[in-house]
Amino acid sequence: MPPHASLRSACAVLLVLVAMAGAAAAREFGAKAAATNGGAAAAVDSRPAVVLAVFGDSLSDTGNTFRAAGIPQADLYYQGRYSNGPIWVDYLAAAVSNTTQLTVLNYAHGGAAACPENGAAAQYPFIRDLPSQTSAFLADISAPQTQGQLGGGRRLLPVSFIGNNDVRNVLTAALGAGGFPTEQAVAALVGSITSCRLAWAQQLLGAGEAVWRQQRGAERVLVLLPVARLDITPSAPELLKPVLKTVTDAINNALTVAAAALNAELASAPVNSGSRGARLLVTADFSGVVGATVTPPFATLGADWGARGWSCMMEHA
Repeated sequence: MPPHASLRSACAVLLVLVAMAGAAAAREFGAKAAATNGGAAAAVDSRPAVVLAVFGDSLSDTGNTFRAAGIPQADLYYQGRYSNGPIWVDYLAAAVSNTTQLTVLNYAHGGAAACPENGAAAQYPFIRDLPSQTSAFLADISAPQTQGQLGGGRRLLPVSFIGNNDVRNVLTAALGAGGFPTEQAVAALVGSITSCRLAWAQQLLGAGEAVWRQQRGAERVLVLLPVARLDITPSAPELLKPVLKTVTDAINNALTVAAAALNAELASAPVNSGSRGARLLVTADFSGVVGATVTPPFATLGADWGARGWSCMMEHA
């Protein structure tokens, strides 16, 4: 996908959330500065500090798989990204640079899956699937060195954007066996992706102050970007488009329902719980909007999709 169509619609939602997190950080920074300096302004960067923690696949990878394995190919791709230019993480960082001290902790890996059982990490051990990304983040964010670098007044905004490779791998296996996945297999896929992505949120919330520091209640927001619609990718032949749309719609619907249920639980959590009132935000699907901005329009590659088209999709997912 060309970089200028690379999920800029998602940035609008994330910009608002970064601004909200920044406003909370600014209030705390101002109060501490006044207490420390007798109300005088401190000669330091007064922009609020926000930490954007990114979990995902190649749609969000800004060089992790490149540093680990030299993938994607350096002369064809932009600075370790699976794109010929900046991706949404870069656009977002640039958009808030004048108003926010944004630190990006990016754990996304090209080829990563939400669930290890749907992934390719066994074949490509340099890939970190979502649970492995989460473990790495928890280890990093709890380390004294990281805490010192990020400072005490920062606000954390975790974002998860993953699941496309789960669909890709399961469907590839079914096609290799001579047919489409059964209804039971699709239901299992939907359930597994939903479960793994909700487990990510629960694990981060369960880590408490080690992760969130001063953020409590409604200040703890986790963003789940929907699985991108694979039926509008250039590699999807007409025969498979209905199946792909059905699967991705089912995943995103299930994710929305599961997040709402967890939000209800969080709303009624014990009063002394730091996560009482915390929220999971599932953004609207923006794939169609992004696809419509691509110039020239996407073109289907043809019937050899199983051998060639999926590899193309792998480069963009």
